[in-house]
Amino acid sequence: MRLTPAQGPSPLRRERLLLAAGLLLSGALLFWLLWRPSPPSVSQSTLLSCGAEQQQGEYFVHDDYQFSGVSYRNREQVRNGRYSISLPADGQTHYGFTVNLQNVQPGGVYEVSVWSFGNSQKSGKLAIQGREPAGFYEETAATTTQDQKGWEQHLVRFNIPFQNAPQELSIYVYTNGSQQVFFDDLQIEKITQWDASTFQPTQIQLRLDGKALGQLEEKRNEALRKGLLQTGEGDWVDATLSENDTTREVKLRLKGDWLDHLRGDKWSFRIKLKGQQAWRGLRTFSLHTPAARYYLHEWLLHQYWQDRGVLTTRYDFIELIVNGESRGIYAYEEHFEKQLIEAQQRREGPIVKFQEDGFWAGISRQFAHHGFVRPGSNYSADTPANAPITAFNEEELRADTTQARLLQDALSLLEQYRQGNKSAEDIFDLPLLARYYAGCDLFNAYHGIVWHNQRFYYNPITAKLEPIGFDGFAEAPSRRYHFLAEGTLHREAPESTSLPAFLLQDSAFMTTYISVLKDLTLTENWETFFRKHEAAWTARLQWLQLEFPNYQPEKKTFAEEVAFVRSHLLPFRENVLRSYQTSPEEVLVENTHTLPIVLKGYGIGPDYQTGTFPAPIWLPAGAVRSMFSKLQTNSEALPFRSLDFWDKQALAFQDIPSMTPIKIPQQANFIFLQLPGWDTLISAPIRRLEPPQTVQISAQAYQTGSEPEDFEQLHWDTETQVVTIPAGEHRLNRDLIIPKGYGLRITAGANIFLENTAAIISYGPVRALGEEETPIYIQSEDGTGQGLQVIQAPAGSILRGVVFRKLRNLRKGNWQLTGAVTFYESAVQIVGCRFLDNQSEDALNIVRSTFEMTHSLIQNTSSDGFDADFCKGIIKESAFRKTGNDGVDFSGSIITLEKVEMQDCGDKGVSAGEASDITLIDANILDCNIGLASKDQSTLYVRRGQLQNCLQGMVVFQKKPEFGPAYLLVEQVAFENIARLYQIGPGSRLQIDEKLYFE
Repeated sequence: MRLTPAQGPSPLRRERLLLAAGLLLSGALLFWLLWRPSPPSVSQSTLLSCGAEQQQGEYFVHDDYQFSGVSYRNREQVRNGRYSISLPADGQTHYGFTVNLQNVQPGGVYEVSVWSFGNSQKSGKLAIQGREPAGFYEETAATTTQDQKGWEQHLVRFNIPFQNAPQELSIYVYTNGSQQVFFDDLQIEKITQWDASTFQPTQIQLRLDGKALGQLEEKRNEALRKGLLQTGEGDWVDATLSENDTTREVKLRLKGDWLDHLRGDKWSFRIKLKGQQAWRGLRTFSLHTPAARYYLHEWLLHQYWQDRGVLTTRYDFIELIVNGESRGIYAYEEHFEKQLIEAQQRREGPIVKFQEDGFWAGISRQFAHHGFVRPGSNYSADTPANAPITAFNEEELRADTTQARLLQDALSLLEQYRQGNKSAEDIFDLPLLARYYAGCDLFNAYHGIVWHNQRFYYNPITAKLEPIGFDGFAEAPSRRYHFLAEGTLHREAPESTSLPAFLLQDSAFMTTYISVLKDLTLTENWETFFRKHEAAWTARLQWLQLEFPNYQPEKKTFAEEVAFVRSHLLPFRENVLRSYQTSPEEVLVENTHTLPIVLKGYGIGPDYQTGTFPAPIWLPAGAVRSMFSKLQTNSEALPFRSLDFWDKQALAFQDIPSMTPIKIPQQANFIFLQLPGWDTLISAPIRRLEPPQTVQISAQAYQTGSEPEDFEQLHWDTETQVVTIPAGEHRLNRDLIIPKGYGLRITAGANIFLENTAAIISYGPVRALGEEETPIYIQSEDGTGQGLQVIQAPAGSILRGVVFRKLRNLRKGNWQLTGAVTFYESAVQIVGCRFLDNQSEDALNIVRSTFEMTHSLIQNTSSDGFDADFCKGIIKESAFRKTGNDGVDFSGSIITLEKVEMQDCGDKGVSAGEASDITLIDANILDCNIGLASKDQSTLYVRRGQLQNCLQGMVVFQKKPEFGPAYLLVEQVAFENIARLYQIGPGSRLQIDEKLYFE
């Protein structure tokens, strides 16, 4: 065989080699594209996931995305697949599953979730952080669900804001190193990019001639001069309204009461369509700047009401063009006509309200006379009690036979509501009413519940009133400390509560209302609602921010408001009841929770109810104390200007504690109770403490009236049922008892000597009216007289120009009182009286009463000067001198003192205890052991005055375990020669001017 030189490849073989080379090159290119370390772009994928399964070098990978955290990969605990990551417990912060998304777009919506295991301390969190610029941040340690293996899911849903939108997002999980936490199955989903497809903003054009425009300008200028817009029938002008190619004849006027509706060129209008025309199904509607209802907050509130079947006005946004010039974005709002009712599947019926003309007339008068609205100033015309009840389109309704009858029924129901002649259940559709108020609570939207803003539809099918929700916001919602149902009134806006107060003391309404709140505040229910409207919300937000870029609402803010309400619903079992032992089988109980509770039964232990009460016992809510709550919430010093008039608010709207006696077996240690409308049964411990200083009802022997023949010098009028002590000297050596149904009158110039332990005991009102030249004396020469005791008088008493001297407190067998003068559950006015040289625990003791004390003196008493327990009252221009113990001592009371003096008090000048709210204005406290004391969950606010020559200036502390820390605020007070300025107990706080002190 002969060998030949090697030949080149044949044509077929060359083709095969070229193909193989191409495939290799393509594979290399594909490999590079798949695994190249490039920054991911959000447009590359709509769903990313990382389960620690796919690893490439130093990263976990999914598509073009790289996730850091490979060093924490483990197999110890796994949810899916073979791997998870484990962040260790070494006290250091650790980050895992970190990915960066670039080129994110404003309006983009994302949902991120991850599963964790072993995260009992919530130290492991899911976080999203914006970059370029920084500032956007979301995180959560909360979990939404748990699987069968014990893994819990964290979920965050968010949208990229239009203002200061980040260009890049960093998504990661982390721990603080306090415990070992496992993470698995991170998912990132880009849901959509919001655009105008969910909301089509349109323009409407108004055209007015020069005369009409001039008339509007003149009306606006008048309102600017007066400080208020008041309109009438003569203020309407003709105009045309055009949208697209359709033009309608309308008449319009300026709208709104306050001047925020007339600022710049953003005037508000009320528009009526002429003839039989309508615009978007509306015959009458309003146009106003979105700022007047706080932008989209109002729109979302309307969606909330509508979703829950509550009537509400149609509300949305347009661009307004006036005579060819754009006025920018406006909100339109439906007026109160039958179209509102029919559009929401109701039969035509009247819409009624309390007429507000008197209210605005009062405001106008204040502007005219003072130039401003004076806080606390009211006229008879601007109160709901005196407001006429009227209906929208009342003349048309009265002209219709059917509607006239319905109108009469509607007006009658609303009047019965005001008078309290019927229960709430007989007047209102309670579930709808509860949902209406719940919406106000969950959105912190209380402007619409002001009495002159309330509107009610009379449903002819149910024959009951239904609320119409609108006007929830007048401005950005302020920080709040309570929600509507807490206490018997909503303390943050007292002018809005005179009508809801009736409802909030109605057991049927409260049961329905709390049940509604329980359901609507569930996190999943709120998130379902928001997710339903999020696309429409985001599209409108994007459009509104073209004109109002500073409006930056956040989804989480709404969720926080809902959570705020939820957190206040259930009571704390350890302190929901304050209880005192009065006998082996009777305790006094007080509800300290800010919602009513129902006592169901009792038990020896906390887990099992062994007995039930014959009938459920309803305990009213504990009084909400706005000042104390603000101090609890704020960690910084309060600006004193924000406290102006709070003492008047407290006196007007806060309630004093109410204790209820209940029979309970001696061996029972727990009371079982429920929140109305809530199935959960709570056990509260019974603390068998000594009852606070109070007056026990007298024995039967001391309730029987005295015999007239035993007091011949007195005048007994059986017709008027009045016992009169005339002028002159009277020596009483036995008890004078004024029985129930009678009153006691003491004439000027009467000089009464109590001898041989005698006392005056009255179960009716006392009128002792001394004169400057002829005062009344009630005294004891032998020092045994046991003073004046007024017990449960049905009407108020008055003491004027009376001198109480050398008296003791009452001691009759087992019945003992502490005051030389006592008023128990008996209102009293004390004017120009003197309490001198009394040897009693209290010279004056008032219990569970309202009172006013002016121009009076308490001096040289063996113990406390004035002791008020569970009272509301005012003390003015009075002095308390040379008291063996406290000058004034308050427990569970709401008191304002003005222009008073405490001098030479053996213990404290002013003592506030047991959850009291005390205001002290222009006071001089001299030569006392302790000047000011606030203890046991009390608030003492001192404005102007001086402390001089005291061993201790101020003390603030907790003394009794059943209460809490206290607060003391001092503004513009001069301190002179104070050995120790202050002492503060744990948890309590002292504020002196702008500086805050605590232990």
